[in-house]
Amino acid sequence: MSFTELEYMGLNLEDLDDVSDLLVNHFYPRDIITLGLGFSPENRLNLDLPHIRTSLASGLSVGAREKSTRRLVGVILNYIFTADSTPKQTLKNNNTEAEMMEARFRKVLAIMTDKIECAEEGSVMCSSRACAHSDFGRRGILTKLAEMIVIIGSQHGFQMITSIVTSPFTEKMLQRLGCKVETTFDFCTLEEGLLDLSRMDQKQFKIMTKYLSPTMPKSQL
Repeated sequence: MSFTELEYMGLNLEDLDDVSDLLVNHFYPRDIITLGLGFSPENRLNLDLPHIRTSLASGLSVGAREKSTRRLVGVILNYIFTADSTPKQTLKNNNTEAEMMEARFRKVLAIMTDKIECAEEGSVMCSSRACAHSDFGRRGILTKLAEMIVIIGSQHGFQMITSIVTSPFTEKMLQRLGCKVETTFDFCTLEEGLLDLSRMDQKQFKIMTKYLSPTMPKSQL
C-alpha cells in the first residue's frame, strides 16, 4: 500500500466514534498500561473518553483514513499540557468496582504525567495514544502522522512537543524524527499491586521531547 491510498488529516470531535473504535480494537488490547491494570478495552475506553474528547477538541490530533472506505486506520492524539494538567487524586472512599478501577487508573496516569516538564511559557503539545490498524502495520502510517504533529506544533507556536512512550517501536520512530529521551521511569518502583507486571512485556515508560523550530509554512503539511 502506498501513501496515495491513504488520506492524512486533522481530527475533531466529529471523529470521536471512529477514534474510539480504533483504540478499542487496535490500541488498548496491546497497551501495557491497560494490560497491567487488568482492564478490558471497553473499560479503559470509558475511563479515557474525557482525555480523548479533550484531545480531539484541541484541534491538534491527526489521523489517517483509507480513501476507498473512509475507514480510520491511524491516529495520534495530541493535547495541550500545562503544569496543572496532572490529574488529581480523589480522597473519597471507593465503594464500587468502577470507582476503584478509576482511582487506580488516575493514580498511574498522575505518576506518568507528573514527569512531563513544561516549557517556560507554561504549556507543551503532548502526544499520546499513537495507534495504527493491525491490517496496516509497518506501512509508515505512524511515522507520517508523527511528522505532521511536528509541523502542527510549530504552526501553533509551541516551543516543544513531548510524548509518553511505552513501546520500543514508538521510541525508535520518534528518535528518527529528532526526539530525545528526557525521563525514564520503571513501573517496578510503583506500590505493590497497582499494576500486574506479569502481564506487561515492557516495564518502563519514557518521556520523549523535541524542541521545535519557528513556524513552518502550511504548504509543508
